[in-house]
Amino acid sequence: MVNHMTSPKLTISLLSSGRPETLWKCLDSLKKIREQIPSELIIVDTGCDETTRKRMENYTEHIVYFKWCKDFAKARNAGLKEASGEWFYFLDDDEAVLDAEELIRFFRSGEYREYDTASYIIRNYFNPEYTMYEDTRVTRMKKITPEIRFEGKIHERLMPPAIRSKQLNDVVEHFGYVFTTEEERKKHSERNIPPLLEMLEEEPEEPHWLYQLVQEYHSVGEYEKELELCERGIKLCVGRQDQFYGFFLFRKANALMMEGKGGEALEFARHLLGDQSAQESVEGAGTGTGNLLQIPKARLLALAANLAYKTDPEYCEHACLQYLQIYEGLKDHPDTWDREGANLIFDAFHEKSLCVVYTALIGCGLRRGYDGYLLQYYRDLPLNQCPIPNLQAYAAAFFDAMHRLDYKAEYEDVLRELSGYIAQDDPYLMECKDHLRNSAISGIQQMAEKLRQQVELLRKNGNDVVADQIEAQLQNLGF
Repeated sequence: MVNHMTSPKLTISLLSSGRPETLWKCLDSLKKIREQIPSELIIVDTGCDETTRKRMENYTEHIVYFKWCKDFAKARNAGLKEASGEWFYFLDDDEAVLDAEELIRFFRSGEYREYDTASYIIRNYFNPEYTMYEDTRVTRMKKITPEIRFEGKIHERLMPPAIRSKQLNDVVEHFGYVFTTEEERKKHSERNIPPLLEMLEEEPEEPHWLYQLVQEYHSVGEYEKELELCERGIKLCVGRQDQFYGFFLFRKANALMMEGKGGEALEFARHLLGDQSAQESVEGAGTGTGNLLQIPKARLLALAANLAYKTDPEYCEHACLQYLQIYEGLKDHPDTWDREGANLIFDAFHEKSLCVVYTALIGCGLRRGYDGYLLQYYRDLPLNQCPIPNLQAYAAAFFDAMHRLDYKAEYEDVLRELSGYIAQDDPYLMECKDHLRNSAISGIQQMAEKLRQQVELLRKNGNDVVADQIEAQLQNLGF
């Protein structure tokens, strides 16, 4: 079943500390890959007990014993040193491969020879029932070259950077973020901060460690520290058209919002997006998006639209349309996303971001009596991923507009979808249902009156046969 070729295409390296609740699920999930691709499995044992080690030998004879020294890169490099494959794929024992069809096809077809790295989707679960999760794109596979190596005591990365990257849509499940209490979650992030600060002190000009620290401070809610690091990152990367520059600009705006400074965040975002009326300045960055890649620009537009919805609907609508223009241009070309900044800002086109933009755009249109956006986009709305405030704003705009717009059958569809996410005894929902019902009856009555006029015209012209048929249909319908 398992392929033991002397020259494997793929080396799979698993870092294991012996977590029994996920380790065996992880190893079993790798069988689908090992059965289909000439491969080898290396387990780097960082602290398993004897019972676990014995059982691991049922999966592979290639086990590397590594004395844990609080350095993930050194542990990864211990497995890399033993690799004999053409490519190297690394994962942890709290992960499991959910599907691998594209990965298998990538190697079996020989397409892997055209690329240097490959990414896939990792699904981070956040609750024990596995109903809350977030999908993130990660690069965990790379062609083995003499220069290949891991760097970083924590949040380690595989170096050197590569240009030709293949996007796979296979999903790997990650259970390491499932915590029973908020205190556990915060402890996990706080554990990561000291080694990252050490690495930043050793390499103060390295934006990758700044990027990782920004993520950790955001996770524990220390937005002031996140802002400080974003400012440092902006100064470090200013003038560069790269992923880090756009990331730090977006995260500064986002951290301002999280601190309750929505007005300042909107002003900052509008300035970056080229709004000459915005007064906020960015030291050395200038106004406009000349140095911004498309993904951070889209994410800033979504944030700006969300913040401007109540105070400046005209700008909100403009930002939404710009966002959708970028999305439409990139959605069918996911292979370009990494180059445009998706490696660091991976949620720009997630369903939640799309929902924020669609609801804001539809709401802006409805508030001025225009239902074109509603009719165009309501079927695309992933309401199950919609943040509660945005869902409420969308519903309020829709309910209000129903009193001002002429009845259309599509409104019934919208109401049915909204009904699944709003309490059935909600007074606005009940009022809207009554209004639509009355509007529909009124519309049918108006249509019947027009048909009666048509009957009279037909009789005047001597076409009694057709007139009798229409009149009979009206009688059958109760008119």
